[in-house]
Amino acid sequence: MANAIFKADQVMQTQGHKHIRTFRDTKTGSGEVLIRSFCGMCGANVFLGHDEGDYRIVATGTLDEEPGWVPRHEKYPGGKRPWIEGIKTQPSKL
Repeated sequence: MANAIFKADQVMQTQGHKHIRTFRDTKTGSGEVLIRSFCGMCGANVFLGHDEGDYRIVATGTLDEEPGWVPRHEKYPGGKRPWIEGIKTQPSKL
């Protein structure tokens, strides 16, 4: 699953409101509670976030339009399957 992180005020759900269900995940690796939002019809992940968080993690497969940017880095590459190739990221600004 590919996700992108956005500031919460940059995210707008445009359809399917009545199908979104949420789950408070208390069994996370960090110990922090995550609010997981998913489609109640098909079970697809839609959003992840914290109750008071400034950011929203969005499943990129749910985006209506291309965001117009290139990822800056890849998170948790050790957990991906061997058949998934690395993503192209922006060059480091060192």
